[in-house]
Amino acid sequence: MSITEIIPNFLGGYCTTPSELVDCATLSNCVINRDGSVQGRSGYTTVGTGMTGSPIFFLKAFVGTGDRIVAQGTTALWYLNGATWANKGTFAASTNMIGSMCQFGQFILAASPNYTGILAWDGGAGNFAAIAGSPKGIRHICADQNYVYAVNQTGTLYWCDSGDHATWPADHLLSIGGEKDTVHDMIFMFGALYIFRESGIWRKTGYVDSEFQLSKISNDRCYSKVATSYDGIYLYNLQGVQKFDGSTCHRISAKINDYDMIPNANGQFMYYQYGQRKLYVPTATQLYVYDELLDRWMIWTIAGMQCAMELGPASGMYFGVKDVAACYQGWSGTTDNGAAITTQVATKVNIDFGSPEVLKRMKHVYADGTFTTTTMTLKSNYGATTEQTFTSPSRINFCTPGGTPQRNFQVSFSGPQGMLVRSLKLVAHPVTL
Repeated sequence: MSITEIIPNFLGGYCTTPSELVDCATLSNCVINRDGSVQGRSGYTTVGTGMTGSPIFFLKAFVGTGDRIVAQGTTALWYLNGATWANKGTFAASTNMIGSMCQFGQFILAASPNYTGILAWDGGAGNFAAIAGSPKGIRHICADQNYVYAVNQTGTLYWCDSGDHATWPADHLLSIGGEKDTVHDMIFMFGALYIFRESGIWRKTGYVDSEFQLSKISNDRCYSKVATSYDGIYLYNLQGVQKFDGSTCHRISAKINDYDMIPNANGQFMYYQYGQRKLYVPTATQLYVYDELLDRWMIWTIAGMQCAMELGPASGMYFGVKDVAACYQGWSGTTDNGAAITTQVATKVNIDFGSPEVLKRMKHVYADGTFTTTTMTLKSNYGATTEQTFTSPSRINFCTPGGTPQRNFQVSFSGPQGMLVRSLKLVAHPVTL
């Protein structure tokens, strides 16, 4: 009688007959390498000193003479000067931490509904200051080569004079009539300005202010800040995580229950890391990570991420988390700012023996694979458990508990940060090998 083999596919696909991976592996604190192997993720560390009492909710790379990081906090704005955060002005943001920043020429602009106007900073020794005559109550701002755009809670769009961020004429506005729902984000992409609301997606067209028009182009709802990628815009709505291509939305993957990613009171934050082609979707308790190239979700034990940015592929990703006055840099090192990282992979496997007679004769299940030292658990569908230390390369015998063959098994293995799994194979056999 031949040996029946089950080879889990960690890329999220399915095995072929006679064996099947009935549920994609749950990857906790893992990344999937391009060769299909699974490895424990790297950690993060605190960046800079001196930031106090002001949890951050927006990060912006200031591109100028030496790239710097600007952070928008609940009570102040900061920029990273070498290894020290410098306070660049005390301004109370909205209590639900809504706001945004953009760069226009050499200036960084910041907005929040509680500010007395749009703030500007030239990157010098001075602080952020409100721009006289700029609109108040602004929720989001962004810029193209000629204009800075600002939108408030109810969807009124404002823009500055061409090439002049400090001048905001009173007639430079357009209103989305009849709809008073929340505006969650505004970005410039595909050669146009898009406004994402709970009632749908709007687009501004025209190249000079005399030609500007607003039109609703999609009824796809948005309940999140959005994240731009190479070829689309990620957002969250009641259908899960979606990707907008400029005209329509499509759900990106059904390989995880993305309905668990429930937006908070001020919308779900998302971030797309260009260097790694990964989408980050945080919740209050963990971080969902989507590998765009592999179409695969992972779950990391990082709670409450609410802003992120990268200076470039070599610099890693910078981010802030809820209620913490600090900025972190990932992904390097073996700990999360000193805390140990535990890596775990769990998957469900269905063994199809073809007939009840064959099933009765399969008395043993073996594990065979190549990965670093770890603890591996094989558990039948009725809960009995056997644990062994698995040293690569090795083969370990997990006898079917109770002498009753089972079709379904849960396989999980865990180890320290950096654990690398190159292959895993389960082997069912009628006699001891």
